[in-house]
Amino acid sequence: MCLWLSILGGVLFLSLATAVDIKNIMLQKTNLDVKEGEKLVIPCRFWTETPAKPNDVRLAWEYTMLRNSAFLPVYQVADAVLESVPTPNPFHGRAHMIIPTIPEGDCSLIINPTLVSDTGRFKLNIYSDGAKKTSTVVQIYVRSQFHGTGLSFPRVDEPAPEPPTAAAEAPPPPEPPPPDYSPDPALRAHNPPSPPKVGGGGVDKDDNSCMDIAEVDSSTIEAAKTIRAILKKTGLTLEMFVYAVGSLCGILFIGNVITVMMWSCSTSSKEEISEEGSLLGD
Repeated sequence: MCLWLSILGGVLFLSLATAVDIKNIMLQKTNLDVKEGEKLVIPCRFWTETPAKPNDVRLAWEYTMLRNSAFLPVYQVADAVLESVPTPNPFHGRAHMIIPTIPEGDCSLIINPTLVSDTGRFKLNIYSDGAKKTSTVVQIYVRSQFHGTGLSFPRVDEPAPEPPTAAAEAPPPPEPPPPDYSPDPALRAHNPPSPPKVGGGGVDKDDNSCMDIAEVDSSTIEAAKTIRAILKKTGLTLEMFVYAVGSLCGILFIGNVITVMMWSCSTSSKEEISEEGSLLGD
């Protein structure tokens, strides 16, 4: 009987001696921002009443997306041995911890490389002798290399463009030649051209009209060139030139009017003088 009591007391003593009381879990940051493809470290430390041994604690990191409330385990360590987690695990092969430093209070989680789908919330549960201690929640934002925001969905590769079809590669058909409006030689034989008119030098009235129009156009072009040369030399604008020419024409017109008036007055005076002379002679 005494032997059994001593054995039971020893087991109780060992269980009490190996029990570790988790005092606190501290996450240095509650919001982390990282670019897709980079290494992410969630700094974490925990403290115990007595020095912990590798087999004293069990750690379980859990994750949930922003739109979900249920956390799922992504990395678990028990008795310094990595435990498997329920599948599918989106962090398999990318999440790990430095297990030898866990007894020293290091509970940091490392994710390498990161994906845009890793954006969400993480928390750590530490179990010791049936007791459970939960850390605060840390928010992780993974910025996409293509969308520029951690809240965007992973990039979906765009479909390759379809190869051009034979119809698209074929060149357009050539344009038809313009219609030939030249008269038929057979019709030309029946309708010979009319001979030139006698006495007109072989040029009719319509040809003279065309020549007159050509001469007028050439005169207009020469006049325009002359006006442009005058404006270039004097530095006047076209409006100033028109105003000056109009003023000059007005002055010449007024001078002509005055000249006519003076000529008419002098003529009438001469007539009156001649009439008076004839009356005095009579």
